[in-house]
Amino acid sequence: MRTVTFLPSYRKIDVARGSTILEAAQRAGLNINVVCGGQGKCGKCVVYVQSGKTEFDRQKYSRFFSEDELTKGACLACATIVQGDLQVLVPESTLIQEQKILIAGRDTEIEFHPSVRKYYVELQPPTLTDPSPDLTRLLWGIQKSGGPVAEKIYVPLEVMREIPTLLRIVTGKLPGQLLSSRAATALLISRRMTPQNIFMVLR
Repeated sequence: MRTVTFLPSYRKIDVARGSTILEAAQRAGLNINVVCGGQGKCGKCVVYVQSGKTEFDRQKYSRFFSEDELTKGACLACATIVQGDLQVLVPESTLIQEQKILIAGRDTEIEFHPSVRKYYVELQPPTLTDPSPDLTRLLWGIQKSGGPVAEKIYVPLEVMREIPTLLRIVTGKLPGQLLSSRAATALLISRRMTPQNIFMVLR
């Protein structure tokens, strides 16, 4: 049996000669990162042999290391055979880190600026005493429902043309959706004009 000591934890394990350092590490309870399943293809299980005798094909696996790293004893745990007692340094980057569940966080207030806002408006039909245009009445209705000031709302021509018909279809009650200027491009090519949706663009 050969004794393998893993640094910096100083975990020790006795393994048979001919075992790999990876097998020794797994028996010692170390979670070595071996994406390829220990076939020597991923180069993730890098360790450094500090002392002791091993067998490792440097030429075959040289693509994973620089000359300086090889001089310092770098090798792949899955491809290095234990021949004698060893001291092996396992870098933190070689270990699979334990996952942690976030159970607390900061109470940060985030200001919300949606691209689309919906306002329910109920409009009175025009009369002889109040012959206000349909568009004006709609914009006032949006303003009274908590929306932006009527003078600050821009209505594209294609939307303006549809308003009289829509208002009469739904008898003056409808939800109006306002799109911010960030969504202006999508609006101008949109033809989804229905009694349930009137689209306008904020300046």
